[in-house]
This record gives sequence, structure tokens and C-alpha cells, in this order.
Amino acid sequence: MTRNILFSALALLLAACAIPAKSIKLYRLTPLADNPVETSTSMVVAVERLQAPAALDTPRIALTCYAIDFDYFAGPEWVDNAPAMLQRLIIESLDGSNGMVAIDAHGTTAIPDERLRLDLRTFQAEYGKDREAPTAHVRLSVKRLDPKTMAILDSRTFDARIPASANTQRAIVEAFNSATTEVLDNLRNFATLKTP
Repeated sequence: MTRNILFSALALLLAACAIPAKSIKLYRLTPLADNPVETSTSMVVAVERLQAPAALDTPRIALTCYAIDFDYFAGPEWVDNAPAMLQRLIIESLDGSNGMVAIDAHGTTAIPDERLRLDLRTFQAEYGKDREAPTAHVRLSVKRLDPKTMAILDSRTFDARIPASANTQRAIVEAFNSATTEVLDNLRNFATLKTP
């Protein structure tokens, strides 16, 4: 009798161990498609890690429902902290654009032609009062720096808002992807402009 109880308990334990833990749904965004921007000369651009508020320096997907609140979706996350994920997207989107070479500014010994300093101001899904499908809002401030003096050569802020087609995880992430693509496209055009 005792042996049967022990066997039954062991079987239940093994069965429990065989049940996989509930996984977190991960999402990633895509870099720009290969669409070289014309420029007369090639240059090396070092992309710094994005500066961001602590609330955005996380893999969690941020949302707001009112002007003064801030929260995150329960469950889905980005594949990396938002600033790190966006830095890689920027490097991939700039690299190879008609001769441009984009590198990670961290740890490089090469002296680039320019540095890009980026400040992630907004990266969230914004719900209106009706609580219907939100709008993905991406706002990025960019400064072009002289790598020798660190003087600011030029600066811009890019802002994109794309409404989600539905109040679902996939539709919201697709809106984020579209908003990020718009910002990346403007950034790539800006990075290849001749400085004043």
C-alpha cells in the first residue's frame, strides 16, 4: 500500500515536471529595407546607445491611458530593452546606405566621421478616453556630433504616431513597427545630409 502511494506520488511529480512553464510572448521590430540614400561621399557613423528614461529602459511594452499615468502590457515584451533594440535597428538601417558605414560607438577604437547621440523621448502605446485600439507613439531626438570636439553639428527630433488597426498584441506591435519605420526613414535621410 505504501509502495503504491509512493509510486503514485512519483508519477505526479514527473508529470508536473513535464509541463512547460508559460512562456512570455516576445516581439521584435524590423530595420529599414535596403533603399540607399544618395550621398556624394561615404562616411563612418558611430551610433551611441540611446538615452532613455528608466521607465523606457526595459523590455516591457509601455502604455498610457491618460496624460499622467504610465503602465505596461501584461505578458508581451520586446526581445531586448527598448534602447538597445532600437540602437541595433538604427545601425542596421544606416549601414550600407550608399557607402555609409554604421558602427556601435561603444568600445570602438576607430575615429568615425560623425557620432549620433540619440534620446528616446517616447516609445509607448497611447489609449484614448474610449479605450479602443491605441496609437503607437515613437519620438526620438537626434544630434550629429563632431567626434573630435563633440560639438553639435545639427539636431532634429522625429515623431511618429500610428494607430493600431485593432486592440490586439499583434496589431499594436505592427503599429509600433510602422511608427519606428517612419522615424528610421527620417533619421537615415537626416544622417546623410551635409552638415551646415
